[in-house]
Amino acid sequence: MDGSDNMENTNNISREEVDCFDEVEAFNYQLMDMYVKQKDYDSAKMIAEKYPNNEMIQYKLITICIESKRFEEGIEIAKKYPDSRIIQNQLIALYIKTEKYDDVIEIYNIQLMSIYCMKEDYDEALKIAEKYPDNDLIQSLLITLCIKTGRYENGIEIAKKFPDCEIIQSQLITIYTKQKNYKAAEKEAKKHPDNEIIQSQLITIYIKTRKYKNGIIVAKKYPNSESIQSQLMTIYIKIGQYEEALKIADDNYNYEPIQNQLITLYMRMGKYDEAEKEAQKHLDYDPNQSQLMTIYIEQKKYDEAIKIGEKNPDNEIMQYKLMIAYINVGEYEKAKLIAKKYPKNEQIQNQLKNIKENNNIIKTNVISEILKEKNEKESEEKKLLKQESDKKIIPVKKEVKIVTKFKNKKSNLLISKKVEKNNNSKCKTTYDLLDKKYKEDVFNLKAKYYFDMNNSEKRASAIYKYDRLEDILSSKPSKKNLELLLLMLVVDMSVDIQKDYPHEYSKIMKRIETKRDELKNNTTL
Repeated sequence: MDGSDNMENTNNISREEVDCFDEVEAFNYQLMDMYVKQKDYDSAKMIAEKYPNNEMIQYKLITICIESKRFEEGIEIAKKYPDSRIIQNQLIALYIKTEKYDDVIEIYNIQLMSIYCMKEDYDEALKIAEKYPDNDLIQSLLITLCIKTGRYENGIEIAKKFPDCEIIQSQLITIYTKQKNYKAAEKEAKKHPDNEIIQSQLITIYIKTRKYKNGIIVAKKYPNSESIQSQLMTIYIKIGQYEEALKIADDNYNYEPIQNQLITLYMRMGKYDEAEKEAQKHLDYDPNQSQLMTIYIEQKKYDEAIKIGEKNPDNEIMQYKLMIAYINVGEYEKAKLIAKKYPKNEQIQNQLKNIKENNNIIKTNVISEILKEKNEKESEEKKLLKQESDKKIIPVKKEVKIVTKFKNKKSNLLISKKVEKNNNSKCKTTYDLLDKKYKEDVFNLKAKYYFDMNNSEKRASAIYKYDRLEDILSSKPSKKNLELLLLMLVVDMSVDIQKDYPHEYSKIMKRIETKRDELKNNTTL
């Protein structure tokens, strides 16, 4: 394998990437290309040194090192970009050219470590890491895997072996933060006052521990860092300094995370129209869509929130909000499907618990209500029985035996009929006449109306329907009441009358046919 093979398509690769540059970078990239063709490597190198963070320009610089046989120089540059696939391929080519085959194997092992990290295969990754105890990149990858798999103590143990590697120390701070050991995290972060990434972590710690003044002091040291200014804006929003927050948003209008913060700010200020308007400006940015869902949920526009959530099935945060929206409109089965999809998400699983608890509460309330009604009826019946007992009439479950001082057969007969009438009036509400299937469906119907009462948009209708249902169930049975009950079950519970209630269905159809015949006859006449 010859390293020059990787260089054949240098210009082709660069042309594909050139559109990602701004105008100045693109011009200088083309200028470097010209210098390389002229073999004026020093002039090309001077340009490249101005753009240390531009991957493609550094790629071109390493190409120059290879063509001018400055292999060691190329190796040192390439080592600075461990996450760049194309530059790492160059590094392999350079190692082969310099016959550093062990280093080639090391790079391949790094790539293999990355694969094990993605697979969360800790044991296989550990086997590789043990071969390279002093390689900070490999050990860093192992710490990353420790964080992913919750092996925090293992990660801490590794990190402490590399006190001078700021990347690894940043990972150590991450672990302490995840353990909520903020004191240790703060102590470690303060050791690296000039590292912007670590200082950003320190601000995060101050936000979590509500040491907002400390966070402001650190953040103000980085006025040109957009990410840290975004954190500063978060603090200002939390402590109610909205004017300061707005100023940061105005100064960083093109930085999407800050504009996302602006949406939060508008919501805090109760300016939902402005928040929605701002969110609509950058809908290609997922956090903005997520914020828009929050706006709709807070305004109880659940249908709008659902539309966004259903379009983003792979966004965990939006799926959590979608679950909340589903719960509020009574779509519990759909909410449960989301919970099943994210078994490790604590927030989502808590929402699932709430669904179960709410269902139990509703069931308990409805059952209690039914039992109350039953007890009231039984109490009333006992009163009636006592009244009859006072008249020396003792009712029995199936047969009525009369004990009376009247000997006259006629008077006995009259009393017997009166008792029979009283016994037949027992449990003669519409609810009492319902069979098991009917009662089960009515129970679910009550539960649905109860849930709907918690939705502001459905509350008025739900209260009316609930009261109407109660009136029907407690009133004397009639064809009209049964038909109304069936209608409510069809409309609100999607009951199939023909399938679930064939007897009632045939009666209704018979009456419809009778009415049709009557109308037909009247028309004929």
